[in-house]
Amino acid sequence: MAHEQPSNESLPLLAELAGGYSPIMIWIELNACGKFWPNTYAVMFRTAKQGRMFETLDRYHGVAARLKEFSAERWQQLANGAGWTPISCTALSWCNGSTLDQVLDIWRRIGAESAIEPAADFAALLLNPELLPENKLSTLIALGKDTAGVALLLAARAEGLIVDVPDEKLQHAPQVLQKMIQSRALTTE
Repeated sequence: MAHEQPSNESLPLLAELAGGYSPIMIWIELNACGKFWPNTYAVMFRTAKQGRMFETLDRYHGVAARLKEFSAERWQQLANGAGWTPISCTALSWCNGSTLDQVLDIWRRIGAESAIEPAADFAALLLNPELLPENKLSTLIALGKDTAGVALLLAARAEGLIVDVPDEKLQHAPQVLQKMIQSRALTTE
């Protein structure tokens, strides 16, 4: 049996991000939060404890923000190996070189669905606010392109939505989008 020579090709080492986190630690922490978000924090949205919900969301945005040092390509490799979740999809939005179109494409491909009620969808709320378009329905429709994309962009914010699309056009929208818009409508332009 011949002795094989080791390859000279180097392999990427485990990345150490801010605060001593690794990308794997971030993946685990964010996905763990997603498990308890609906029954722990989302229920606080329309109560006096709403501030606590937003503080917790800010904390997890801080965890995800550590990914700014990590390339979008490597995060996708990690998620391909671990298995994609809605949370790993939106965490991609924090990575170096990521785009909203990438996130929307993966969201559709994994068949993720957004929660109808505001603040109920941790994965959507995790989207990097720097990638979010203005909170006008016409803009969300243009960038979201389809039901899944628009629903994700609607669910990514807890604040009210500026509805600048005529009611007669909204009557033809899928039921899920109609419900999401109704629960978020702030003003009509």
